[in-house]
Amino acid sequence: MSDSTDKTLQLVGMIYDAALDESKWTPFLERFASAIGGSSALIRDVDLQTHNAGFVASTGYDPAWQAAYCNHFVKIDYLTTGLARFNEGAVKTSDQVFQLSKQCKTEYYNDYAIPQDKPHAIGTFLVKNGNETLMFAAQRGKHAGAF
Repeated sequence: MSDSTDKTLQLVGMIYDAALDESKWTPFLERFASAIGGSSALIRDVDLQTHNAGFVASTGYDPAWQAAYCNHFVKIDYLTTGLARFNEGAVKTSDQVFQLSKQCKTEYYNDYAIPQDKPHAIGTFLVKNGNETLMFAAQRGKHAGAF
């Protein structure tokens, strides 16, 4: 087997393990982010109507930034609301959801993504049930480039 096949199968095994033991989500996210050259990854639930958000699991995020997201940035997060236009399971990059030239003009980009060096993202909704969503996403810094 090739090295990439081995890594993929290891990640799949980690997902199954995490489904049975939630403490294993963070190690999976760490390995996944590393495998795709990301600096962070998350599984986050968001109610698109009430703008309530919670982090199921994450890696590469400071808890203060997670709190800031839940308290403020969730209300102006164009990536999550933009991703809602697509079918559940559709994997999209941040540029496919919202043009970079437009992102650069937003508070979310300038006051949330840039200070954390997370301007590039890729993600999907694992679950989309009305306004309730469960997102799986990873982020990269400016120097790592877009996905």
